[in-house]
Amino acid sequence: MGDGWSHAGAAPFMTTTLASAPQRLDSRVRRATADDRSAVVELWTDAFGIPTEAIAPIYDAMVADPHGPMSAWLLENDGEAVSTATTGRVGDAVTLWCMATPERFGRRGFARALLADTMARAASDGAEVGLLGATPGGKPLHDATGWTTLEDWEIYTNGDSAQYH
Repeated sequence: MGDGWSHAGAAPFMTTTLASAPQRLDSRVRRATADDRSAVVELWTDAFGIPTEAIAPIYDAMVADPHGPMSAWLLENDGEAVSTATTGRVGDAVTLWCMATPERFGRRGFARALLADTMARAASDGAEVGLLGATPGGKPLHDATGWTTLEDWEIYTNGDSAQYH
């Protein structure tokens, strides 16, 4: 690694079988579209501390194909975007990435509801296993909902991180 990179911590790589994972559809959750760009990017920016200009192109690429393997999900409470997650499908596995619930919306069950909804949708679409990389803030939720750690991934950063200090 070049100059400026430093060890930031470890991230557990986790798994669950969807048959044993909490699943519940939630009417507040829907698949995000190009029209939701500002809401999802704001949630990512608030939760991860990454500048909008770094995140927005990722979102644009993800929603370019509304039927592709990657999806952004948005949970709205009383019309306000409060939590988002990204899923991908590979074979019988669903991957969960960029789950973001900014601190100001935390401790209200939004992330738990979003997780249960996205796992229910994945299971109904034929997925059997879930995979994710957890942040320190998200790991307690994943532990509480039956996810197990397969291994820890060492994280390095060349800038500030809202997750790893």
